[in-house]
Amino acid sequence: FSVELCGGTHVNATGDIGLFRITSESGIAAGVRRIEAVTGQDALRYTRGRDFAASSAAASLKTSVAALPESVTRLLEDRKRLEKALDQLRTQLAREKAGDLSSQAREINGFQVVAAQLDADPVALRKEAERLRDSLGSAVIVLASGEGGAVKLVAMVSKDLAGKTVHAGNLIREIAKMVGGGGGGRPDMAQAGGKNPDKIPEALERVYTLVAGA
Repeated sequence: FSVELCGGTHVNATGDIGLFRITSESGIAAGVRRIEAVTGQDALRYTRGRDFAASSAAASLKTSVAALPESVTRLLEDRKRLEKALDQLRTQLAREKAGDLSSQAREINGFQVVAAQLDADPVALRKEAERLRDSLGSAVIVLASGEGGAVKLVAMVSKDLAGKTVHAGNLIREIAKMVGGGGGGRPDMAQAGGKNPDKIPEALERVYTLVAGA
């Protein structure tokens, strides 16, 4: 088959076009692709700009342009490791600040319930809820954070109770209303947010009432 590529103005010969550089390619409809390119002096300027950007990046990373992909990959791997270490430190600090939350557990209907405030980021909040659920066995865990003036809620329910006795999504939906927010999730895990941190103690106390009536 034959395909004509026309830039708007026909030329006498392909040599008149000179350098041709594709700058982007995307899909604009079913079975239709869009290609954008530059030619002539614009293509030369585009190429020089790319070379300058690559050289600048290589200089910043103290490597060569040829080794730039490997250096960037290594940099991203280092960042991932540091982010993981930072998450672990945040979780540890949150635990130390809150103390042993398992000591706050109340036995309701034959299982353990913990509803407590732990001012931490969402990742640390979720990890601590998982840890408490796993350590207490048959349990319902609801943790709330008012860090930064915004409410974050997470609920964890052990598998033996999830969806049968207590539904984490339904539980967190009810208490989220009390802190001016909303959310939901699965029977075993749910998250929500809100905008009234001052209502956290009241919402957490409501957890025990809701679970007792489940």
